[in-house]
Amino acid sequence: MNLKSPKKGEVIKGTYEVLFGTALGDAEIVGNAVQMDYSGATDVDYNSQETLRENFMVACNGKGLNYKNAGERLFADSAGCIWTEKQVIAANRKPRKRNVT
Repeated sequence: MNLKSPKKGEVIKGTYEVLFGTALGDAEIVGNAVQMDYSGATDVDYNSQETLRENFMVACNGKGLNYKNAGERLFADSAGCIWTEKQVIAANRKPRKRNVT
């Protein structure tokens, strides 16, 4: 991508994404709980990958994870800032030439 970020001097790196994964490790029962010794690795489910949108919301409705993902796409810049699609477009519009009469 060759788009400028709304933040001066930064560039857009790509869309802001969310995905699911499984944190790997060894599990054992300790008392009445499962204790995890995480290895630091994650099996990523790339089939769950989705571009986040402006109105992203996660809520637990008692039946599992429920999310709403609507509105403008979100983009990340080289400084880690997140911007809406309208903000990126505005930062990259070329100024209109004024007709001087």
